[in-house]
Amino acid sequence: MMQAPANGMIPVQSKDGLRWRTKVGFATCCIVAVVAGAAESADDPAVDHADDVVQRWFDVAWNESQRIRPMNEYQIAWTVTDYTPLLNAGSSGTGLPPGASVTPSATKPAENVLHYVFTAGDHEAWRCNVTYPSLAFVDTVSHPERSWQLSRNQLKVFDPTLRNDPASEQGVNTHLRSFFLDLTQITDGGFGIGRVAEVKPGRLRRSGERWTCRAERHVSGKVTYAVEFTGEWNTDTRRGRVLSMTTILNQYAPSDVGSVVRMSEWRWSEPLRLECAGVVEKRRSDGRLERRMVLHDVAPLPPGGFEAITRVPMDGHDPMRSEIVLKQIVNYHRGEVVDPSTGNVEPLRTALSSASPRPGSDRLRFWGYFALCSATALLAALKFRQWRARQHKKV
Repeated sequence: MMQAPANGMIPVQSKDGLRWRTKVGFATCCIVAVVAGAAESADDPAVDHADDVVQRWFDVAWNESQRIRPMNEYQIAWTVTDYTPLLNAGSSGTGLPPGASVTPSATKPAENVLHYVFTAGDHEAWRCNVTYPSLAFVDTVSHPERSWQLSRNQLKVFDPTLRNDPASEQGVNTHLRSFFLDLTQITDGGFGIGRVAEVKPGRLRRSGERWTCRAERHVSGKVTYAVEFTGEWNTDTRRGRVLSMTTILNQYAPSDVGSVVRMSEWRWSEPLRLECAGVVEKRRSDGRLERRMVLHDVAPLPPGGFEAITRVPMDGHDPMRSEIVLKQIVNYHRGEVVDPSTGNVEPLRTALSSASPRPGSDRLRFWGYFALCSATALLAALKFRQWRARQHKKV
């Protein structure tokens, strides 16, 4: 409000008017400063919003890891050594103290090693080969046009339209759960756990060149599973790298809380255009080694490429397994079972009652024998100690 000039010269503002104009002027200056600063930083390439850069990298890497990406006519091979049966049987596993370095001679009993080979094409088509300790194998193919599974003497041909059906034996994409987490820990630092465990990441937190991010699964509004990723940022390559994944909460398996998966020996794969971890180790909360993966190589596919290695090997020839003596072809698509040696054809339901053992039975049988042998050895050790005690008393 303006008052009449008492001296007839300069108008004098009231106190209320002066306060209001002061506030408006201050706010205007702030807005101008913010807009000018934003414009300057947008025009000046030297201004780097570091946290936003790392967050953008993380978001892209996370989203990419949720899908099965084409591998450009290449395959990736790795091995898995699983010590869970040894640990659960009461053994010290590797016998190494928490945090001790790992050497193959100390931690890789050959009987426990599984060999994997994986490749993928367009439309989330893929093939995964698993070779068990007994040299039995199970190879699975998921393709929009053909879907099948091959074991030592048996070929199962499925209806490809059912490959995503979790309730059907023909739903081969359910097999992803058996190896996808291993694969993504090698190629994506474990980000693919979002697809397997339905977890979603929160906001990334950065401190210097290190960053952390927590990912959670929510059920009915409650957190039931949570992991925390820890990694590093390379300002030169403008690319991040995962160093570890720690289980913070697991209501489905409480004993898993505190376990840590560590990725190391990262190396760039030009064919995949990815940085891959050469070694991945999972240790329990007490530091004992539970699982170890080693990346072997990234190599070109056999002649004929992805098209050839996903073709149904009805003739007993497979580019990745060479010649196979098939004793049974179970064709779910046609509803029949064929004996290639005789040409005999039976209806599917009748033949299944005498079908070959299910995939993985060799592995289960191995661990059954292992548990039996372990129990026998433990009993023998106890008897020996009792005998020595009696002998000592006699002396």
